[in-house]
Parts: sequence; C-alpha cells; structure tokens
Amino acid sequence: MVLQDLRRDFAAYGSDEWPRVLHATKAALAAVLCMVICMRIELRSPGTAMVSTVIVMLHQQCGMVIARAFYRAFGICFGGLAGLTLMCMFAQQPPLFLAGLALWIGLFVAGASYFRNFQSYGFVLSGYAASITTVAEWSNPYDVATNVIYTVSEVVIGVASGSLVSAMILPQRVTPSVDNWRHSALAKLLHELRGSATGTSVAEPIGRYLDLVRESVKLEQLRTAAVFEDPEMRLRIDALERLETAFLDAMTRIHAICRARQGAARAGPYCRAWLDAQFATLARIVSSAQQTDLRHEHSLDSLRAQLHAFEYELSTSIATERASLPSAPADEAAALAMAGAEVYTTVASLRRFCTASKAADVTPGRRLTQSIVKAVSFLRVVQLRASRTTAMIAGVRACCALGFVGMAWVISQWTNGVTALISAGIASGLASLSPTPLSASWQMLAGCFFATIAGFIVNFLLMPGFSEVELLVICVGAFVFIGGYIITFPRVTSLGLAFNLYFALTLNLTNPAVYNPPAYLDRSFSLLFGIAVVVASFLLIFPHEGRWVARQHTRHIRELLLHAAIGTIGWDVSAQIAASIRDLIVRLNTLPNLSSAYREAVRNWAFGSFWIANTLLQVRHYSVIYADLMPLHWQQTEQQWLDAMTAVARHDTHAATEAAVLATQRAIAVLEAPRDEGAQTVKGDLALFRITAGLYSAKLALSEHLADWPKRDQAMQ
Repeated sequence: MVLQDLRRDFAAYGSDEWPRVLHATKAALAAVLCMVICMRIELRSPGTAMVSTVIVMLHQQCGMVIARAFYRAFGICFGGLAGLTLMCMFAQQPPLFLAGLALWIGLFVAGASYFRNFQSYGFVLSGYAASITTVAEWSNPYDVATNVIYTVSEVVIGVASGSLVSAMILPQRVTPSVDNWRHSALAKLLHELRGSATGTSVAEPIGRYLDLVRESVKLEQLRTAAVFEDPEMRLRIDALERLETAFLDAMTRIHAICRARQGAARAGPYCRAWLDAQFATLARIVSSAQQTDLRHEHSLDSLRAQLHAFEYELSTSIATERASLPSAPADEAAALAMAGAEVYTTVASLRRFCTASKAADVTPGRRLTQSIVKAVSFLRVVQLRASRTTAMIAGVRACCALGFVGMAWVISQWTNGVTALISAGIASGLASLSPTPLSASWQMLAGCFFATIAGFIVNFLLMPGFSEVELLVICVGAFVFIGGYIITFPRVTSLGLAFNLYFALTLNLTNPAVYNPPAYLDRSFSLLFGIAVVVASFLLIFPHEGRWVARQHTRHIRELLLHAAIGTIGWDVSAQIAASIRDLIVRLNTLPNLSSAYREAVRNWAFGSFWIANTLLQVRHYSVIYADLMPLHWQQTEQQWLDAMTAVARHDTHAATEAAVLATQRAIAVLEAPRDEGAQTVKGDLALFRITAGLYSAKLALSEHLADWPKRDQAMQ
C-alpha cells in the first residue's frame, strides 16, 4: 500500500513538477553557457548575453524558444542600426536625440502591442536596442559603432545559447504538443457539451467559455512556433488553421446550445419531451465517446460516425415532429424549431471538428517540399486582429516614460541616468507583451528589487571568495534556476522573467570584475527608477481607459460583424473573423478599471456577437453552394435579411435588433413555404434545412440579445 502511494506521488510529481525543474535547469545552463563564452572571447558585457538568454528561455517548448530567438536576433540588428543613425544625426543635440529615441521606442512598443505573436519580440528589441547600443556611449560618440558590434555579438551569443540548450538537451517539442492539444481540446469540448446538453451547466458559464477561448490561443502559438522546430509543419498549416476555426465554431455552438436548452423550457410538455430526448441522445453520444481513448483513430472515427448519423436523423425528424403538431401554438412550435436547429448545428459543428482533428494529425516522416524561407513566410498577423487603440496607448505611455527619464537624466546629470533610460525602455517593451501590462509592470518592479538583493549577495559576499570560475558558474546558475522555476507559473511569469533579467543587469559581469558597492547600489536604484516610471505611466496616463477601450473593442467587433454580413466569404475569411473576435474577447476580459457588472455585460454581448457572426457566415456559405436549389425570390429575401443584419452591426440598437428578428422570421417563412412535389429532392431538402437551421440559430442569438438588453443597458451606463 505504501509503495502504491509512493508510486502515485512520484507519478504526480513527474507530470507536474518535473517539466518545471527541467525548464529551470535548462534556463540556468543556457545562461551560464553564454556567460562563459562571452568571458572566454573577452566581450565587454556578458550580462547582455545573459539577458537575451533568459528572455528567449521564457517558454518551455524549443520551437517557441527558437521562434523568439529568431525575431530577437533580427530586432537587435535593426535596433542597433536605428540607434547608430540617431547618434549620427543628433550627436551634439541631446534634447533632439532623446526625443527621437523616445519616439522610436514608443513606436516599436506600439508595434509590439499591435502584433500579438512572436513578431512582437522583434519589435520590443528593435525599440530598446536603440538605447542600449547608443546611450551608454553618449560621452564618446565615436565609440558607438564599436558598442553596436559588441552588443549585437553578445545578444546573438545569448539567443544562440538558449536555442541550442533548449533544442539539444531533453527538448520539449512543439509538434507533440500540437498533437496533445487536439486530444485535450476534444476532451474539453465533449465535457462542456455534455454539461450544456444535460442542463447541468450553470446559468452563465462564461468562465468556462473563456477557458475554451484560451485553448484556441494556445493552438495558434503552438502552430506558429512549430514551423521553427519542424519546417515540415508548414505542409500542414492549412489543416491546423482549419482545426482552429473548427474549434472556435464548436465553442460558439456550446454557448448557443446552453441558451437553447434554457429556451426549450418554453415549449409545451410534448415538445419539451421530444427536445429532452434529443438532448439526451446528444449527451449519450458524448458520454460514450468520453469512455473511449480518443487518441486512437478508430475511436475518433466512431464518434464522427455517430455524430453524422444523428445529424442526418435530425434533418428529417425535426420536420416530422413539427408536422405532427399542426395545432400547437406558434411560440411553442418556434421553440421546438429553434432548439432542434441548435442541436443540429452543434452536432454538425462537433463532427466538423472531429474531421479537422483527423486531417491535422501530425504524422512524422513527411518529405519537406518547401524551403525554410517559405516555411517561415506564413507567420503573419492579419490586420483585422490587431487592436490599434491598445497599441496607441502603449506607445504613448512608453514615449512619455522614456521622455521623462531622459529629461531627468539631462537635468540632473545623473551618471547612471543612462541605465534608468535603458531600464524604462526594457520595462515598457516587455510590459506591452502582457495582456495585463499594469500587473506585469508591478511584477517587474518586484522582480528587479529581489534581483538587486541577489546580485548584491553574489557580487560582494560570494564573489570575493571565489578562486575558480566554476564556483561563479554554479552560483549564477542557482539564482537563474530560481527565476526559471518561477517563470513556469503563469500568474507570476513576469516576476520570474524580471528576476532573471535584472539579476543579469545588476550583476553586470565585466572583464575584469570591479568591486564597487556604491556604484552597484546607484546602478540598481537607476534600474528600479526606470521601472517605477513605467509603472507610473500606467497609473497616470489613460488611468481609466477601461471603458473607452471596451467601447473601441465593441466597435471593432461590430465592424467584424458587418464584414460577416456584406464582405467576401471563404474559409480563410471566416477564420480571420473568428480569430479576431476571439482575440477581442480575450482583451475585453483583461481590461482594467471595469466593474464586474460592466465586464459581464460586455462579455455576454461579445459572445452573442460571435455567435451571430458565425451563423451569418455559415448561412451565406450555404446560400452560395446551394444557390441553384433555393426557392424563387430567395436572393431578394436573403438580401433583405442581410440588410437587417447590417443595420444591427452598424447601429446596435434595440429597434435594429427587433427588425433583424422579423427579417429572419420572414426568411424562414420563405424557406418553409410548401413546395411542389416535383421540386422536392433529397439534396434540395437538405440544403433548405441547413440554411433554415442557420436562420433559426441567428434568430435565437438575436432574441438573446434582446432579452439581455435591459441588463446590459443598466450595467453599461
């Protein structure tokens, strides 16, 4: 019994703690490796290389480390050239140089906030590299070019060390993580769908929807990084993008079926019994799949076959059930039709996800048919998905923070003002990468404080007693291990990163080492001062931007909804719109200075808009591929419906939403009108049913918008 308990505890430790310990060990090894290399070839500042190493080692998967290293190396080269250009232009004009530097860093901090992917690290370093390569040599402009060469060399050594250690020592591959994501995502979808179908979910499970949204973000990060680790993943990028789109569609349907389950209570006893039977069938299929190992292909095929059979059965049984109730009240029949249609669309959506999951299977050994340059070329960020408002605010804050520190340096003639300026640039850039920049900046301030204490202990209590470099390596590695371990906890990632980063900066290993405690304390204070100014910029510049930014985000969602109604259609467009709304929902959830009621109202509205946009795109898609099977005058009716949906997207008023509900009902009536027997075909019936189901789903989503309107108006006043 004791042995079984020990085995279970060891297995739990291995699954939870071992990856953390391994990552921290690799981060420490990479840091000391680049430190030793810089010392061996007598570069001036091994600490700069260590900073680059700890930043690229933020992630555990080697593909993500290599992706970050790639853009970081590119960023230091670009930023170094920019700094050299500024120095050449304003070498004898300090105010103009500092103004240009502040604008440059502000611009690239805005770029880092705008491009929410690994490209953002290139923007961050391009921004503050201009300061670390030039400001330190302000008193001797002729040495700037030499400093650029040294700094670029140190950064390249740092990122190369991190990449090599991550990829060669017990590597944690991204490609298996993508495969694991497919199975874990399906398991989570099945769990949430079962709860929604059985009615055991809470009334508003927004928290669980947000967890599913974050799962989608995780897949995007994995597939973006996998190309650096395994270029053959470029061959599967379309399949992975379709998998992500199918996941977002299924997630939206879970939100919709939860609302449909609540709406089914409005049906009469007989209709409610039939709907309960359909929900029970769906729950049984899901429960049966949960009992199997979905990692096996035959289990996934079995689930897909059951869903396909149920989908086909629903396409006929809903019409049969409605035909058997000719005397039922109109609202009862509508409740049956809407709930039944939502079950159908949910089943179809889950089946499509299973199909996409199978198509995205990561099969090793496929031959590479494209160059690495073309393989990396897909790393793009669609403009629709960026938040210009957030980027603008981040850029203004960084510019003001750098301007204030630079002005304080010039006025006070502070020797370490240059260090404060560099610290403010680094903190502004890294904080802009976080979805909660204020919290990240506070964690960076705390991390710098603890790093100052650790650096003092190493510099002045331990190093004087070291007679061999091996002791220094062990000591530095131990402290970097602590920061690397803290990084693995998502809530305090910024704290661990700041500890390692500022430990390398405060330690300031040089060739040769200098024993000067007053200079160390002054340098440490300047680092803390630079971060404190950045924190103050978040507190004082746009301090109550929450509601204003939320209004900008909701306006952006309405623009995406408008694009879904009148823009071009295609699976790639649908993927862009879905991912854009998803990103905006994530940002809405992290905005500061919002009341809980306001945040809940805007999140519910955003999820509802996501539901409407998804349904709009599906109906338009079916209308195109089944155009020759549509009834007479359908094109005119569809255009009237799209005009009503366009009005909702443009104005978002109660009257526009009511008009859209009526237009949707008129479109449904056209599709459900009796037809000649000669015009009835299996394919035609299926086409009409799919479009009708989509319209019922849109009507339910609009009705939910109307039902939530009073609560939303009260919360958002």
